[in-house]
Amino acid sequence: MKIIFVFFLFTLCESLKSSAQVSFYSFTSTAGTYDTLTNPINIHTGVWDDALSPSITLPFTFNYNNVNYTQVRVNTNGTIYFGATTTNSTNYNAISSALASNTGSFSGLARDLQGNQTGQYPIAYQVLGNSPNQQFVVQWEKCRAFVGTQTWSFQMILNETSNTLQVIYGDFTTPNASTAQVGLRGATTADFNNRQTLVSWASSTPGVSNFNTVSIGVSNNPTSGLIYTWTPPPPCTGTPSAGTITSPTGACSGTPFSISATGYTNNASLLAFSWQSDVGCTGAWSNVVGQTFPNSGIFTQTSSTCYRLHVSCTISGLEAVSNSVNVGMNAAINCYPLWIASSAADEELYNTTITGVTSLNQSSTCGTLAPGVGSIMGRYSNYRGYSTVPDLMQANYVSFSLTQQTCGGAFTNGFKIWIDYNQDGDFADAGEGVYSQPV
Repeated sequence: MKIIFVFFLFTLCESLKSSAQVSFYSFTSTAGTYDTLTNPINIHTGVWDDALSPSITLPFTFNYNNVNYTQVRVNTNGTIYFGATTTNSTNYNAISSALASNTGSFSGLARDLQGNQTGQYPIAYQVLGNSPNQQFVVQWEKCRAFVGTQTWSFQMILNETSNTLQVIYGDFTTPNASTAQVGLRGATTADFNNRQTLVSWASSTPGVSNFNTVSIGVSNNPTSGLIYTWTPPPPCTGTPSAGTITSPTGACSGTPFSISATGYTNNASLLAFSWQSDVGCTGAWSNVVGQTFPNSGIFTQTSSTCYRLHVSCTISGLEAVSNSVNVGMNAAINCYPLWIASSAADEELYNTTITGVTSLNQSSTCGTLAPGVGSIMGRYSNYRGYSTVPDLMQANYVSFSLTQQTCGGAFTNGFKIWIDYNQDGDFADAGEGVYSQPV
């Protein structure tokens, strides 16, 4: 199925088939020793599966992502949630999940886990050491993937005073390849600090997406005693840096676009970031609601606007701003939506003919890649600049024909035509949908 794109007219043949940042935490991977807990308190027992513990009171206040916590909840699926608000027991991907009640979590092996077939190995916790250096340790012993035959052991540790987080991996036996999420999640999925690897766990690399995983396999298991440690940054001092931002030169009205920043202070806590905008670039700056992550911001606009990144150190009270960028408005011709089919199979729009003062007659086939920007074989065809633009007179009747052929299948489908009468870059205005064939 393809979509034909011609100047201001679309013809569609459619098949209906404070700025706390866990990303600022530093990470180390070291070798140590995995010691099974000797006197733990059970949390989940039997052949446990998809369960979330009641709130567990910590023996000390733990600061995570600049928030003090005294309670956690333990999910059987390899994750500790901070606070008492989390309610979901089947969250297998805590780092990438947009679960609203997940406002901070720590994953040692986040995936669909289940207790050992024998039911002899509960998830349990124990407090080790003495204040001010206590450790709150949660242990998964000889667990497995859901209905699997693996045996995986690991411990997740919260350390008093230093507020560091650790995972210590024990014996891993993995007959079948698998994956898991490992790392930290902040208040939203945009704030994460995770690991990824296809080979050695000891040399894992930082995740570039909150969906990144570590691979587990017959020959790709963490070595017993491997320790992952995340350390919060020290408090900020002096004047922070807001870095340098870059942006597109233009945007389409109401269409989201991103602005990125580099070189900002990212090795300290208690920093407050905010993206600011100035409509018309008059010097009247204001914070953009909901945009507080320094690496990038997502914006929409309807007129030319300037942007900058603002940062302040809440301890020193000093602040800084980045360079400002001016994002103009793109011409309407460059702003039409790309309605791209999800499949290259089945029907194809073979010919579009429109008869006016000047006429359009454009053909295509299943094996034709249109020459225009963004064209995708069998899914989207852009002929702008490569076909005669039909000249249509206002108030006159216009004849047209649309010809469909199959590329291997025949399913329910329809044709539609839009004309952007006011040339504002969309087809959302009343009357711009000029033809719709019943499905």
